Amino acid sequence: MSDELVNKEKVTILEGDLVGDFWLKGVINRYPGYTFQAKVYDVGSVFGIEQGRISKLQVWRGDQSVMDYDRGWDEKPARRRDRKVLQEILAGFPDRQRDKANNEPPAAEQKSRRRFAFGKTRSSGRSRDDDDYEH
Repeated sequence: MSDELVNKEKVTILEGDLVGDFWLKGVINRYPGYTFQAKVYDVGSVFGIEQGRISKLQVWRGDQSVMDYDRGWDEKPARRRDRKVLQEILAGFPDRQRDKANNEPPAAEQKSRRRFAFGKTRSSGRSRDDDDYEH
């Protein structure tokens, strides 16, 4: 597993291969009572937590589930300590695109794509009579 994909000071991977199958099980180094299972990609995504690399995440404190993310929050971290654990996990899988020396945001964040036009639009040239439509 590449050092640039995992910050080993933050998390320890117990099972899984980030390069081969993306699914990992591990522990959070600062919070030894917590374990996690995550699906982690090599680059961030709109489906990831905070548009990062983790698209699925389950975290347990002992045998109790404390958070669950599956392309959206099913169970948000409720306690302050649980939220700190989440931040530690996110720091354990830094987004390589955002860690550039010049700190430029990814291209997707630099310019939003215009999908729908509001205001001035082109006319098709057809005239519309109310008789053509059922009310």
